[in-house]
Amino acid sequence: YKIQNITSKGKIMKDKILKKICEITLQVANQEEVKLSTVESNTVIYGEGSAIDSLDLVNILVELEEFLSKEFEIDIELIDEEALLNTNSPFRTPLALANYSLTKI
Repeated sequence: YKIQNITSKGKIMKDKILKKICEITLQVANQEEVKLSTVESNTVIYGEGSAIDSLDLVNILVELEEFLSKEFEIDIELIDEEALLNTNSPFRTPLALANYSLTKI
């Protein structure tokens, strides 16, 4: 029962984080005159084919850090130069970013 309970809590947390990443990304993109109608878990948000630049990504990460702090009382730093430069960036899609966030908790 305990393992199942932890797993369901982790899924709820991941779903909340993923939803927030999509919301923040849509907000940031539309502020920058990059009109996106939706952002889904597999939308490319950073790297080749993305609609936002690295400064926008930093804004998304800062807002996500603030959300994690308020919602889950977790203080983590998501901005990582090595991850930014990595060709397999954990910031490429909302789903990748949610998974990366969970590894930092």
